[in-house]
Amino acid sequence: MWTNQKATDAYSLYVSEKGEDYRISPNFTLSEAQCKDNTDLVLLHPAAVDLAQYLRDKYGPIIITSWYRSPDHNQRIGGIPTSKHLLGMAFDWYPVECSLVDVQKEVRRMEIGGVGVYEGFTHCDVWGVGRRWHG
Repeated sequence: MWTNQKATDAYSLYVSEKGEDYRISPNFTLSEAQCKDNTDLVLLHPAAVDLAQYLRDKYGPIIITSWYRSPDHNQRIGGIPTSKHLLGMAFDWYPVECSLVDVQKEVRRMEIGGVGVYEGFTHCDVWGVGRRWHG
């Protein structure tokens, strides 16, 4: 479900058409997925949206620090050219009410395409199978 997804399944949403408060899931709005450079276009993969909502349901409130990235923004921040953020297939997040370290241990065991453990946040994506790394 959260592994080996196809990038072509992502959908395109425009903040100017839908509005910042448009719900992409019960607990997330379009503005939370929007690139930090405020690009109007937001690419979102449905499996990534589902995964984010699952994590929210399981761990309580979570803060998404990076979801979709425009190519320009990704390059500016030093993101890799093959970043799954460019396809709306990845997001970086941290829990509000739980221990980040405990959550990271649990998430690494889940069937998710990619999990990157960093100080201060966790990267999750729905591409590939069982990729794990430390940042």
